Amino acid sequence: MDESGTAEPKRGKSGNRQNTLARIALTMLAERGFEGLRVRDIANAAGINIATLHYYFPTKEDLIHRVGEEIFQQFLSVTAPVAESSQVTPDRQLRQVFLNMQHQFERVPDLFVALHELQLRAHRDETVRQIVRQIHGRWQANMEGIYRAGVEQNIFRPDIEPAQAATAIIALLSGSSLQAVSKETTADWSWAGNQLVTSFMLPGLA
Repeated sequence: MDESGTAEPKRGKSGNRQNTLARIALTMLAERGFEGLRVRDIANAAGINIATLHYYFPTKEDLIHRVGEEIFQQFLSVTAPVAESSQVTPDRQLRQVFLNMQHQFERVPDLFVALHELQLRAHRDETVRQIVRQIHGRWQANMEGIYRAGVEQNIFRPDIEPAQAATAIIALLSGSSLQAVSKETTADWSWAGNQLVTSFMLPGLA
């Protein structure tokens, strides 16, 4: 027991409980928007009291940070089937990114809704802006790394900076996902990805 009389959760289970709370918060964020996200509702949905939730996440900002991490990890783990190939080249990796995003939107659309909610909130909230910046920075670094590898392997054009290529990829994915979340007609993600990746490749390889 802690001083308030609340049973203290076992620390060995903290990671699993934090993940569960973050997933509940992500779902509520997608359903209700940032303004409708209530810590007490998250605790109720998890079957715990508010004091126990605060043990895992002392502040709402701590919880939102974990939601941001959950969004990024699901983008990494929820992936489309990979075509059998003897060699995974950087151009195939980039094309797979677009296939993954289409697959993710079909399977876990809440990821995109929640991310866009955070992006909108970031305009007015410095804490949320930092969370969004971290997600974007990791995504940017990942895309830059793939493009840089493609240049080194003489697949991608060296006259395009990896940072510029990564920014173009993210802009296309972000715009397409916003259209999809808004239920607007969108181009086929795989086709759009192929067009962009082809424009990066050296003549004769596209």
